[in-house]
Amino acid sequence: MANLYISMSKIRQLLRLYSQGESKQAISRLTGVSRNTLKKYIRDYEKLNLNIIELEELSDHDLEELFSQFKLHKEQLTPSAKELIALLPEIDKQLKRKGVTQQLLWEQYKQAHP
Repeated sequence: MANLYISMSKIRQLLRLYSQGESKQAISRLTGVSRNTLKKYIRDYEKLNLNIIELEELSDHDLEELFSQFKLHKEQLTPSAKELIALLPEIDKQLKRKGVTQQLLWEQYKQAHP
């Protein structure tokens, strides 16, 4: 289940455990957050150059503002990327049909969008 919202308190918990030296696997198991999501937040946390005490002093709103700067906003996407993203649900549906392959859909896409 991708792209689910993670509360700021959960993010604080993840980063607190990380700063205490817990392994990513242990943090993932304790919090129920996937390791890939955990790695993303740890990478963003390290880019911020904040220690855990400074992070704890931030309000939820401020914390959300800091982490939102790392997200890719749709406004930053090119028109062709926006168009491709709009096609993804239909592509997913077609891939579930018998005889449809990624290669076939790619060929169709290239013909329709040179």
